[in-house]
This record gives sequence, structure tokens and C-alpha cells, in this order.
Amino acid sequence: QARQADGAPLRLLFAGRLQEDKGLHVIFEALRRLRSEGRVRMQLSIIGAGELEAACREQAKLSDERVQLDVLDPVPYGEPFFALLRRFDAVLVPSLADEQPRIVYDAYSQALPVLASATPGLKTCVTEGVNGSLFAPGNAQALADAVRWAADHPAELQRLGLTALATARA
Repeated sequence: QARQADGAPLRLLFAGRLQEDKGLHVIFEALRRLRSEGRVRMQLSIIGAGELEAACREQAKLSDERVQLDVLDPVPYGEPFFALLRRFDAVLVPSLADEQPRIVYDAYSQALPVLASATPGLKTCVTEGVNGSLFAPGNAQALADAVRWAADHPAELQRLGLTALATARA
């Protein structure tokens, strides 16, 4: 299925608990950097609940014409959630904790690659250049670089998504 059309903004999704160890402040700083560069067109949607929900909504107010952030209302897990996933080009998993979140496999099941921090847990399921892209945990510049790469390489991102689907099936 075609995702990012020529000239369309990169569509990323963060889905998870809205708490510090999920890397939300790293996202906020990466978005600030991308806005100041002014080169990337992207739309990041955040869905979840938690103590940083208000901070996410405040960050959404900083959106400009190129780098946009919105906070989505929760949807039930199952087909409504998978339908939501299919609206995006990739899933963002900037976790700071050593975990292997279910969202990685949810993304793979919908042929979505994952841009993830290279924590030990995530490195067991995300392979650089195969089904996603890895960046240094907690490093906002590395995350901004990964987003810029994804925006500049839609065909490669789609190829990663197809390999991610094969990973899910395996």
C-alpha cells in the first residue's frame, strides 16, 4: 500500500504511555531542532495517556507549517487501533528504558517500519536497515537525523515496512 506520496509530509506515530521513560522529551527537543532547520515536512501524532499528556498538548501548540504535532484521542486496541496505524508511514519508539514494547510488533503487522532508540530490548527486534532505523537513546539530534532520513527516503522507508511485515509473519 502506498504511504508517503511525493511532496506529502512524513507521517509518524508515537503510541504509548505518556511518561518520561518513553522518551517524550527527546521527541520534543528533536521537533524543536527540526523546526529550527526548516527542511523537513512531517506530521507526528501522539496517542496515549499519562502524566505528560498536558506537556504533549503544549508542544502541539508549537507546530508550524512544516513540523506538526497533534495529540489523538485514544482508540480501542484491536481493529480500530490497527486502522489508525495504517494512516502512518512509520512508528516512533524513542524509549529510554530497556524494554521491548508491543507497539513494535503492532507496527510490523501493518507493514510499518519503526524508528527506535537503540536500547538493548529494542535492538532485539529492530534491525537497522532491515525493518527500521535505530538511533542513540536519549539523543535528540540522532532522533532528528533519523526523522530527516525517513522524510528524505520514502521509497526506502516503504521497503523497510515490507520487510517489517515479513518480520511480523515470522
